[in-house]
Amino acid sequence: LTVGSLFILTAPDVVNVIRSTVAMVFVEQVDTIVFNACISQELHSSMRTTKFKVRQGGGFLGMRLEDAMTFEKRYLMFVHLPILTGAVVAAVIIFKTHKDIDCADVLA
Repeated sequence: LTVGSLFILTAPDVVNVIRSTVAMVFVEQVDTIVFNACISQELHSSMRTTKFKVRQGGGFLGMRLEDAMTFEKRYLMFVHLPILTGAVVAAVIIFKTHKDIDCADVLA
């Protein structure tokens, strides 16, 4: 995700932005695409209706499951996502300001 975002943000033209975005979405969804293509409709509907038993109180740090899910959502939204966005923006600024650094060399 980080490398894909870096490719999108550093693309020199619109064609490469679109190509990089489509490639990133494909990589993110390829497991679902292959799963849906290879599994029978009967098994797919059976898996969709399967219910899993979840132990109460099995959340993060002894929290209730609902509290743990809320904590995870807030962590992703207010901690992980800003750090990831900041790192990508910083990398783009560094690559744009230092003409002697080649993005392909860094990622290789």
